[in-house]
Amino acid sequence: MSTALLSQQHDVPGWYCQGIVVAYERARGKRVMNQKCDGSFEVSVSKVIAATTSAPVKALGEAKQRRRWTAKADSDLVKALEAGLKNPKSKGFVMKPNGEARHRYKWDGMTVQFNLYPKGPGKTSIVAPRLQRQ
Repeated sequence: MSTALLSQQHDVPGWYCQGIVVAYERARGKRVMNQKCDGSFEVSVSKVIAATTSAPVKALGEAKQRRRWTAKADSDLVKALEAGLKNPKSKGFVMKPNGEARHRYKWDGMTVQFNLYPKGPGKTSIVAPRLQRQ
């Protein structure tokens, strides 16, 4: 089954095509939960906080504030963030004109990406990877 088949022959909108194909592949054991079509895996968690997008960017960029903000976070996630921010190649968080921000870097053989999305006045969604060791 392919998204093209569903779209072209059955007029199923693109977003729904992808959902149907993934469900079909999972039902037949061709794909497991959180597995992408290329065989890699991607999982993330998110939380909406009472702050503008620039507040967490500033806080995560300063070591003292970062420790306070990440005190209860998963230790592997904190290690990944620290490694990315301290990496000499790191450009830190990249802010977009629409208020979104992201920080992407390589760590321990993985691509790690943090995203920040404005969610209305004074609210920001922080989307972070969920790191799993096998």
